[in-house]
Amino acid sequence: MKLTSSIAFKFGSVSGVALAITVLLLTTVGARNVRQQAVDEFERASHERIAQADESLDTNFREVEQNLTYLTQTAQLKAADQSITDYLAHGGQMTPDANGEVEKSIFALLKQFGDAHPNMRYLDIGTRWGGYVQWPIESMNGDHYDPRVRPWYQLAMTAPDHVVRPAPYLSAAGSGGAIISFARVVKDSKGEILGALEGDISLVDFARLTSGIRFGDSGYLLVADNNGKILIDPRAKEHEFKDLKGLGGGYEQLASAADGLNTVYMDEKPYRSFVYTSPKNGWKYYALIPEAEMMAAANRLTWTLIATGLFVLIAALGLTIVLGQRMTRPIRSLAGSMHEIAVGDGDLTRRLPLNTADEVGLLARQFNAFVEKLHGVMQRVVASSRHLELAASEVSAGNLDLSSRTEQQAASLEQTAASMEELAGTVRGTAEQARSANAVAAGAVETAHRGNQASRRQPIR
Repeated sequence: MKLTSSIAFKFGSVSGVALAITVLLLTTVGARNVRQQAVDEFERASHERIAQADESLDTNFREVEQNLTYLTQTAQLKAADQSITDYLAHGGQMTPDANGEVEKSIFALLKQFGDAHPNMRYLDIGTRWGGYVQWPIESMNGDHYDPRVRPWYQLAMTAPDHVVRPAPYLSAAGSGGAIISFARVVKDSKGEILGALEGDISLVDFARLTSGIRFGDSGYLLVADNNGKILIDPRAKEHEFKDLKGLGGGYEQLASAADGLNTVYMDEKPYRSFVYTSPKNGWKYYALIPEAEMMAAANRLTWTLIATGLFVLIAALGLTIVLGQRMTRPIRSLAGSMHEIAVGDGDLTRRLPLNTADEVGLLARQFNAFVEKLHGVMQRVVASSRHLELAASEVSAGNLDLSSRTEQQAASLEQTAASMEELAGTVRGTAEQARSANAVAAGAVETAHRGNQASRRQPIR
């Protein structure tokens, strides 16, 4: 029997295909789930950390706004007047601590408050007359300065009862970095506008906070304002205060990316990004991580799943082959026993061994029962054959006697046939003579008849 025709081979083949398909499906589903979990984990971690950073920044912003609102209500700022020094026609060193009493008191307040809040970079007030007081004391860069034409002053005038936040700017002093401005209108006790108070905070602490947010080994967080200008880029600080679109490449892709997960190419390498727009200030946060790094653990686990799947498949195939052989061994033994019965002298007294209680054992039991019945039938056939042989002998003897008598009858019939042949010849001679006599008689009758007719025609005389 061919190997491919055996039940063990068919069972092993079907089981192997089923196992291979099952392992392949499980490995594929497992690998997809692992990779999707890596993406989901990046998205979850990005959203969670960005939300925390944004909440921290918003808390800081609210604190600055509350502080500016508080300062605008102080008596020192409400007393601002035309005596405050202006720099409309000259520059040079500021001297707020040596000028008039009103200016001194305002500077003292700003200095006290600034020293108590390390995150404050500048505190200054510009009056409607052009006066200007700033903490900390610095030297004017130009030959004149008019606070009334500055963006923060003009923006504050558009919303007298609210704190406004102009666009961030890049500090040219100290360690540099982004500066966030806040401004609010200052009014006197009668509600008349005296000028605007500005407070600038540095994003150094926020940049330090966001730079500490890492995704994997080389992932980082990039922050841009609501105008698409980069505020914090830990990977390339030279990009700060540059437009995302203007940098091209992956930065341009980030500028047009929607919130959520995206794929961009930075330096021709695929990066997975998570974009988050702050609901509080409109800033955009971009969590970035190299695709290969994000999927590194998932890829390792995928290969582990594949190796485990192959091991399980090989082990299962080996077990299937062993089980197939064990399952078919009784069948092969049964087939061998039946073959011996078939090719032998037809010994119906032989029986198949009953070694198992499974289907094979049931088959052997039923086969033995069949042979038992067949044996009984054959015994009855043999007995009947003997009776038929005796009857046939008797019939043969009767046939011999009948044959002898038949031969005697045949001889008698031959003699009778010869006698009948002679009698037939005599009968034929007699018949011929009778026909001749009949013809003569007929001629005589005819002659008599004509004579009779002739006698009637002659008259009687």
